[in-house]
Amino acid sequence: MSSAPFNQGVATATSHSHPSVADPCCTLVRAGLDAIHPNPNPAGWTLSTLTLAWVAYPAFNAAFRRVPTRPAPLVGLMALLSMAAIAPALVLYLVRVSRGAAPGEVITRYESLYLYQFPPLRLCEFLLGMASSQLLRVDGLMAWPHWQWVGWSSVSLIFLASAFVPSEYLGRVDQEAVFISACAPAWALVLIAVSAPAQASSLVRALRHPVISSIGAYSFAVYLLQWAWYYAWYETESINVIGIAPGIAGPSPLAL
Repeated sequence: MSSAPFNQGVATATSHSHPSVADPCCTLVRAGLDAIHPNPNPAGWTLSTLTLAWVAYPAFNAAFRRVPTRPAPLVGLMALLSMAAIAPALVLYLVRVSRGAAPGEVITRYESLYLYQFPPLRLCEFLLGMASSQLLRVDGLMAWPHWQWVGWSSVSLIFLASAFVPSEYLGRVDQEAVFISACAPAWALVLIAVSAPAQASSLVRALRHPVISSIGAYSFAVYLLQWAWYYAWYETESINVIGIAPGIAGPSPLAL
């Protein structure tokens, strides 16, 4: 499950600038090709997938400014975007199951990678992040004293969904593909909840702990470099360079 497009939707909507990209069309094509052809750093899919959303952000932002800053329309928009985000994988899964597809072939790995990386299929999560940031503009919303329990409940739901998703035929096929976007609404509630005043929220205080903050500050950079390191090590091992332990029995832990 990846929340990168959603998180970037929140971050971009709450900032005052957007990236300038010379040729988003090339990035769009590259994100699609990443799903099929190997490249030196597969973790870079995040950047290529999000480029479309970043480039389109000014238009999205102008459209969101027309949405009334009231709970009802914003919550309705968030619900619609949540359903649209999961719809491609869920519909594909249900149709294939109804037709009797064999386990492991309901959603193939290549199809799952397209659902995961192809930019237009992740736009709804980015927009969900933007809608969440708009909801924070509602006067008095964050004064509600129980946001921390909404946040803790959402965090628990995310962990439970991750722990109890059926483990058979994992490997980004079948039901696992449905979970690409399934937790986006829960992430929305978490990020809204952490906007509550720190003195009134145990969740905010927990997430602002120096250890958690440090992990958050460095984790994405480590993620972007992990596959480049893994491929460099694997290629070195594969040619049996003297002085390097022979062979790799399994993938590097950093690549998991």
